[in-house]
Amino acid sequence: MGEILSADNYAECLLKEYIYPSANRYLSRLTEEPRRQYLAKNA
Repeated sequence: MGEILSADNYAECLLKEYIYPSANRYLSRLTEEPRRQYLAKNA
């Protein structure tokens, strides 16, 4: 992380530290067809 958490950077911190890594793990575990469907629906 390396920066002081504040109300101004809280949302960005959540995205970078938790949401994006979690989404990447989820998508990497899907097989090709479900991944394609998910990305088509949520892109």
